[in-house]
Amino acid sequence: MPATCPACHQPLPEAATPDGGWLVPESQRVLSPNRYAAGHPRVKPLDLVVLHYTASPWQEPAAEEARVRRWLRGEGRESSTHFVILRTGEVLQGMPLADRAWHVVDQFPHEGRPINYRSVGIDFASVGFLTRKGEGFVDYYGSAYRGPAPFIDAKGRPWEPITPVQVAAAKRLLAQLGAAFPALRAPGRLIHHSDVQSTRSDPGPAVPRAELEAALRGAA
Repeated sequence: MPATCPACHQPLPEAATPDGGWLVPESQRVLSPNRYAAGHPRVKPLDLVVLHYTASPWQEPAAEEARVRRWLRGEGRESSTHFVILRTGEVLQGMPLADRAWHVVDQFPHEGRPINYRSVGIDFASVGFLTRKGEGFVDYYGSAYRGPAPFIDAKGRPWEPITPVQVAAAKRLLAQLGAAFPALRAPGRLIHHSDVQSTRSDPGPAVPRAELEAALRGAA
């Protein structure tokens, strides 16, 4: 019999079982204080995955990882997520799957119910949308964009691309989640933050939504 999540009683992936719902090596775990721990009355069975971006400027890999680790440790913002996929494709995990992250404000429900209590949050390291300036681009913060060639959406707007290694890492992660939690394989279980909060743009059109949905369903 597979081990089950102590909070939602759904099967955990074999890779996570020995460590109580951690899917990454210990060196890539950064336990966030901003979470509902297993056993909290607000923790409900998982039935959603919500994609975000970190809205962080392009950085060298070491600086980016350090910044994300500070966030996950609760330094600066009272928010969190389960997984952050860095631009290098490395995955940091902010809490075990038995816990619930603070990644969507409660007044923005989905299907009439709050999102945090029943969802997995996944963030892509990305600054998101860009603005053309002269021969180049600037990011949301007004700084010159130094990353790879922008992704241009159907309306001609530029965005920082999601790197191929990030997409590959997301597919592997989603396949694990779908295999472990059957409810996540149902239609419509992968949503974007912008689907439920119109003032947000994350994770943006550079994310290959159909490919990631297929990975979650085990069809990729």
